[in-house]
Amino acid sequence: MAIGDIMSGLGRAALALGLAGTGALCLVYGGLDPQWQHPPRGVDTPVLAYINGGVLIALSLALLLPSLFSGLLSSLPRIAGYGLAAFLLLWVVAFALPRMIAGQEAAWLAPAEVMVVATGAWIAAGAEKGKRLIQMLFGVCLIAFGAAHFLYLDFTANMIPAFIPFHLPLAIIAGAGHVSAGLSLITGILAWLGSALLAAMFSLFVLLLHIPRTFADPASRLEWTMLCHATALTGAAWLMAGDIWKSRRITQTR
Repeated sequence: MAIGDIMSGLGRAALALGLAGTGALCLVYGGLDPQWQHPPRGVDTPVLAYINGGVLIALSLALLLPSLFSGLLSSLPRIAGYGLAAFLLLWVVAFALPRMIAGQEAAWLAPAEVMVVATGAWIAAGAEKGKRLIQMLFGVCLIAFGAAHFLYLDFTANMIPAFIPFHLPLAIIAGAGHVSAGLSLITGILAWLGSALLAAMFSLFVLLLHIPRTFADPASRLEWTMLCHATALTGAAWLMAGDIWKSRRITQTR
């Protein structure tokens, strides 16, 4: 199996796990996602949360299960990928845009994260058209992540567990890494390298930051939410890297 296929398989699994976990949290707590949706108080009802969680879980599992089947069911990954991308885009329109129009602080960060995951779902669907546009959108969102690291540097540094030294320098390096990867995807210069390094960095965030924080406070919905989000983002990054590496391999063999 080629490295691009391995990246894509890992990304598909991580994306599905992260989004299914996000959906499960909506069911457990009877509320919409507090970070990616930021629902108004009157809108955040248990019924809407259960529908939201059920859709996320069903579509996420559909990304994985059809590999066991053939025939009509083999098209489920494509349908699920497009469905997830559309569902996440609906979040941006319904929840993020009003907050951005109202001028709430850092209201642009949550939709940037959601859009990255949506592009990952789009890639998981096997879309062949618009790949360059998707890469550029992904890159713009990464630059937004990097800007958030620098704008809220102390907050970012404080997120790092105590057993890891050099919090402030690492926060700066992470911000620079986001911006560099974003520029590589926008320009197409060394995109194969930038995407792979980004996916590796996101994976380290999950393993060294979010998992230890969640284990340290297992009763916290916030920590579980951030872990699920980070896992979904990591999946999107691996899917992007895998797609670029597979395209690069095809180009080299011509």
